[in-house]
Amino acid sequence: MFIVSFVVLWNSEGRVNLGTVAEKAIAVDHKSLQSSAQGELVALTGPIKTNELLGDTKYLKPGKYIMLDRIVEMYAWIEETETETKKKTGGGTEEKTTYRYEKAWTSNPQESSEFKIPEDHENPSMLVRPKTFYVDEAKIGIYSFDNKTATLPKSENIELNRNIAIAH
Repeated sequence: MFIVSFVVLWNSEGRVNLGTVAEKAIAVDHKSLQSSAQGELVALTGPIKTNELLGDTKYLKPGKYIMLDRIVEMYAWIEETETETKKKTGGGTEEKTTYRYEKAWTSNPQESSEFKIPEDHENPSMLVRPKTFYVDEAKIGIYSFDNKTATLPKSENIELNRNIAIAH
């Protein structure tokens, strides 16, 4: 325990305190260029805007979105396993594995061929894949913004009707 405490202390104390870094940032106005902040860490607030139209072909009409995250789910079989170990009379152990199959909405369906009991539990392949789309250029006021490398807050979901497609 004593030796492990050194590792924990070194790991937690050796990290950069982002609060201290943020305190040193220079606040700038997103509407005007401030040459005094050139090469410095800056704090900038304002709406992120683009002039580009971004859409998802046949699923979403193009709009002035900064990023689109296509989330795809399908109603598919999910294999659940449960292994129980019992002691045998006279010594030794015996393992018993139980396989259960349920259907549920999932964005990452299991391959049916990998199921222990694939019969009557076939998952078709996903015809539409998840994908993230980005605009090429976005700005906060007069400043360019690279939304591909930035960490943004959780995006809003656009609720669509779920269509169930059956593939044979």
